[in-house]
Amino acid sequence: MLVEDRVEIEEALARLVTVVERSPADETEIVWTESRGEWVEVGDGGGDGRGRAGRHSVEVRVWERGRRGFHRTGARTVGELENAVRLALGQARLEAPGPGLPLAPPGSPDEPEWELYDPEVAGLEPAAATGLLASGREEGERLRLDWWEQRLAVANSRGLARAERTTGVTLGAEHGQGPGRGTAAGSARTLAGLAAPAILGRARERAGAAGAAADATSAAGAAPSGGVPVVLAPEAAAALVELFGRLALAARTFREGTSFLAGSIGRRVLDPALGLRDDGTDPAGLPFPIDHSGHRKRRIELVADGVPRTPAADPELAERLGVRPTPHATGIDDHRPLHLFLAPGSATPDDLLAAGEGGLWISGLTGAHRTEPVHGRFRAVARGVRRIASGRLAEPVPDLVWNGALEPFLARVAALGAAPLAVASPGAWGATSAPALAFPAAGDLAPAP
Repeated sequence: MLVEDRVEIEEALARLVTVVERSPADETEIVWTESRGEWVEVGDGGGDGRGRAGRHSVEVRVWERGRRGFHRTGARTVGELENAVRLALGQARLEAPGPGLPLAPPGSPDEPEWELYDPEVAGLEPAAATGLLASGREEGERLRLDWWEQRLAVANSRGLARAERTTGVTLGAEHGQGPGRGTAAGSARTLAGLAAPAILGRARERAGAAGAAADATSAAGAAPSGGVPVVLAPEAAAALVELFGRLALAARTFREGTSFLAGSIGRRVLDPALGLRDDGTDPAGLPFPIDHSGHRKRRIELVADGVPRTPAADPELAERLGVRPTPHATGIDDHRPLHLFLAPGSATPDDLLAAGEGGLWISGLTGAHRTEPVHGRFRAVARGVRRIASGRLAEPVPDLVWNGALEPFLARVAALGAAPLAVASPGAWGATSAPALAFPAAGDLAPAP
């Protein structure tokens, strides 16, 4: 799988330790990350496809004579890494005095009780992946399998030296074509844990007769004018929660003043039904034991009963907010939660449809991104949309562009489902787990171009 000049992670760690030991800086930290992934797509509605991507990065941080220096590089050899340390030292001379590096202690790492690495995923080839999809596909379905391997090594001048490798896989399914097609997705660290039959079953159930019809487009209902109730399937709810974590709970958004939660820590500004935690040790998501600085991950309550408790916080931000630093380092310049779990409620599927009566069911959200920082405004494409009428899923609606704002949206929740589902987050180091969510009003919905 992927990436040229592959270096085994144990050898990479040995090189980092060598360079740290030789570093003239008062404090040194070096982080080596690699991500390699592939995907295949098969089925009706278009040509089959496949792709691959890879990324390698090394980040060096030093503290010398009271000043910090940073350097990011694609270095691999000991000589190149030592040069990166020298460049970081050069940058430190230009910086104002500041605190030392928040280095993780060495300690003896506990062996995770959950599976991080699946050799079957790491060795999966496109032809074999295509065969797996074809074996479970029904007529009228389009399936996509994404799989990846990631490696992290970190060493610092306090004696920490740790390497981890992990795999992951996501199955996305569409049953039917055109508006109202049934969509579903799910992720796991291993092929055995993927629960592919359940993912396919959800897509088929959500499509119904309307989504399977070849001429569904002509029968599709018109897009609503907006302001109607909306029920998000767990996959769509997970995408919204991941966006919330990225726009409102990352350390950078607090430092830059773009988080709509800035100034609201400890005050109830969200619906009391909402509870959100980050937990890289929970096997129900895509667990990973350490952050990108080597700090052990633990359960962090981010929101409790609608009250924001803490963002992802580096030591400087934590001191400013009066909270405890969190193990959320994702690189030199940011801390971000990567293992989000929205606490489930008790609403049954019938309860959710009743809460969304007269509105819309949305199976998935794609392309969710910020449009402006005020109130967490965002835009996403809603797919697999059906009307809700008389307590059931009714006629399909074409894909919709959804322009909304997280702040008022998350302040009012109509119902929380009881069955969470985990879907890999962008970057795939973790996943977001969420149940179905019902809201009393969707905001601005318009037909997708």
